[in-house]
Amino acid sequence: PPSELLESARGSMSLGGAQTWLGNLGAMWLDGAPPLQAIGVLVAAVVGYTLYRTCRASDKRQLPPMAPCSRMGALKAMTSPQSMSFLAGYRDKVGCVFRMPMPMAEHYVVIGCPKLAREILEDVTTVKPDFLYADSEVLFGGATSLFSARDHGNGSAWHTRRKAIAHSFHPKHVAAMNLSCAACYESWISETLEPAAREGTVMDMSHELLLTTIKFICDAGFAAQVSTEAAQALLDDLECVMPVAFRIFPFVPFSARLWWTFPAGRACMAATGRNQTFAQGMLEAYRALPASRKEELAASLVAQVDANASYASDLEKRAELLTFLVAGHDTTALSVAWILYDLANSPAAQTELRTQLLATPPSERAKIPLLAACIKESMRLNPVAAGGSLRQTTHDFTVGKHFVPKGALAHLPYGLIFTSDEHEAPLEFRPQRWLEQDRSLVAKGPLVDGVFPFSLGRRNCVGQALAKAELYTVVPLLIKDYEWEVVCHPTASLFLTNKPDGLRLRAKKATGG
Repeated sequence: PPSELLESARGSMSLGGAQTWLGNLGAMWLDGAPPLQAIGVLVAAVVGYTLYRTCRASDKRQLPPMAPCSRMGALKAMTSPQSMSFLAGYRDKVGCVFRMPMPMAEHYVVIGCPKLAREILEDVTTVKPDFLYADSEVLFGGATSLFSARDHGNGSAWHTRRKAIAHSFHPKHVAAMNLSCAACYESWISETLEPAAREGTVMDMSHELLLTTIKFICDAGFAAQVSTEAAQALLDDLECVMPVAFRIFPFVPFSARLWWTFPAGRACMAATGRNQTFAQGMLEAYRALPASRKEELAASLVAQVDANASYASDLEKRAELLTFLVAGHDTTALSVAWILYDLANSPAAQTELRTQLLATPPSERAKIPLLAACIKESMRLNPVAAGGSLRQTTHDFTVGKHFVPKGALAHLPYGLIFTSDEHEAPLEFRPQRWLEQDRSLVAKGPLVDGVFPFSLGRRNCVGQALAKAELYTVVPLLIKDYEWEVVCHPTASLFLTNKPDGLRLRAKKATGG
């Protein structure tokens, strides 16, 4: 009856819903409905379409403002290494929540409001968009990993795997892995940093930290000893794969299927093959260990992955090992690089931190409030995951004056969220903001509610306990005995991670260190 058609029209006030509804209407017409019923259907169609247009007009009045850019301009901005600068410019012009005319979604909404971002991230019904996460699986040989999984429900493969792997990040296991972290960095300090400081050598700290962190993760997580040469080869291959996997395949139609037609695609797939061989080698090395050694490593990442029945093949296991290696090496290493830069660029804070470190027993140094303040402030100002997350909304979100409709693609860039105007002087490195005398203000204010570098909700960083332990171990090791100065200031270059591109530092032995 027309009344039922009208009701279905009201429930189809989206572009896709309207197309489906009108298609069903056409099918009814072609199936030979009686003339009077056909007239009723036609009237219902006109009324329904009018309601649809009215609701869309109403929605447009509620939607966030559109950024002043074309579709091609938006695509170019979002795939640029300086995408955070573009987004910050749009924020200054139209506000902290705005739309961009991106081709993959009717409503692509950039969220710079901390409260709205928190609400979306903590909502268990939002989903990861296929267009980005599915295409990223080329990085892992085509298999789904914890990073790329889109089904996060209870009982899903993602849920089973994450629950098992979380065991590896129990505090006692993190403490054991952190001993390996300290050993790797102490070795690097004696072999590389001490001679460089003695000779006044300018250092590419991002590169040095990346290599050392890869070796640490392989040792602590996978029980594998990796040479500097092997770590460098892995870095080279990742630099070949990731731009294609995250910049070309998601945005250029059919490029993932036609990878063999362009040089970057062929190089990407060759590098992916080498990464697969690297991961399989770690699996086989673990399996070849004697039973007594495997028992000692029962809580390690490689043991948890290899023993988990939810992984149907070695391909899926390799994908997970590579996920932890990829996600863990550059996030931690580049966070340390940014912290060193911020402290080198703030001599007074660096000197005060060194003084406190030297006056504190080694076992107590991680508890120094100023150390925590410097680490948190650098991660606020220069979050290594500046690009944040993407979520497809499954219902409307309204926070204050901001409205995000159901079906929108919500982009939650931490580089924008953490530098909102809720903070005083948001673009300045001020560790003291974390050391306010009135602790209740800090506990309830924007520093806690609006800064979440390890994300939020059930899809937050599963390895954040280890990452924090690394930061609170490595930064004291590098600061307590060495003074750092900036030789070349970096440019923030965002790909998957926010890299201090061009950063060059010089270290010298600290007086009294």
